[in-house]
Amino acid sequence: MALGRINSRLSPAIKTVLIAVLLPTLLSLLYFGLWASPMYIAEARFAVRGAETSGGASGLAALLLPSGASVGADAHIVAEYIQSPDIMEAIDGELHIFRHFSSREYDFISRLATDATRDERLSYWNWAVKPSFDPETGIIALSVRAYDPVTAQKLAEAVLTKSEALVNAMSRRAQDDAIALATEVLFVASSSLQTRFSPDLGSRAAAIFTKLTKGKYNKVLLDQELTPSAQETGQFIPHEAALLSQGAADQLYLAVRLAICDMVLPADRACPVLLDDALVNFDDQRMAAALDYLLELSERRQVLLFTCQRREGEYLRWACPDRFHCVRLQG
Repeated sequence: MALGRINSRLSPAIKTVLIAVLLPTLLSLLYFGLWASPMYIAEARFAVRGAETSGGASGLAALLLPSGASVGADAHIVAEYIQSPDIMEAIDGELHIFRHFSSREYDFISRLATDATRDERLSYWNWAVKPSFDPETGIIALSVRAYDPVTAQKLAEAVLTKSEALVNAMSRRAQDDAIALATEVLFVASSSLQTRFSPDLGSRAAAIFTKLTKGKYNKVLLDQELTPSAQETGQFIPHEAALLSQGAADQLYLAVRLAICDMVLPADRACPVLLDDALVNFDDQRMAAALDYLLELSERRQVLLFTCQRREGEYLRWACPDRFHCVRLQG
């Protein structure tokens, strides 16, 4: 009778509110108080870092090494990976985590159906395993739910292990890509340098080699590896250094080295040229021609010639006693 009076005094709007608010609240209280299985949450925080470098990166390293923007993108990739079916199936294969989530020991409302489809499993996984990325700090916060604390901890550790493996794989790939790109850039730069450098070097080496050989050879060619070959005067086929006599090959290499010195050493600062037993395989005629050129070179820069023989000193003492100074080193 009292309930009937209360019911008659309530307006339809109030009845609707009571049904929409009080009834779900009452059911929730009954569920969480009587039936709901307890859930345990394991939390972890980690950051995705770029490749470690010693000091500030600059130049080519600054272009090739991962930047802050790429590290942020990597963190987003890791966060998406944590909620992907790949990591879900990999961890389920190791821990059989869905046996735990679908166990009949837990309440039928929160547990996963035993015959759940792959999509339903993924939906449940995304509810149980939640990453969140903070772009300001670069930290990923991981929250993992399970029906007992041990399983929650094991699941969190498994997710962290898989995420770390992904980060390491991405880091190795980024470094490999950077090395490959750097190698390609250096190869292009080297080819460009050789294209511009080789003709001038060959021309200068030829001028020196012609003097060293008294005009027998008048052309020096260098390939992409800067390996020299020589062409005799009046001939059209060059000979590689390996096909020349030992003396002629040494003359050729000496001409190339002196040409390089002439190109790279600054003309305004007359840096000395040091030669260590460079004429040891020369016969007397080749030695005399080489020393004559070194005397010519000494007008532009100092030449220091180390030798274990006396013939160089005897020739220079005869050819130019006023421009020659001999220092004997005591062994």
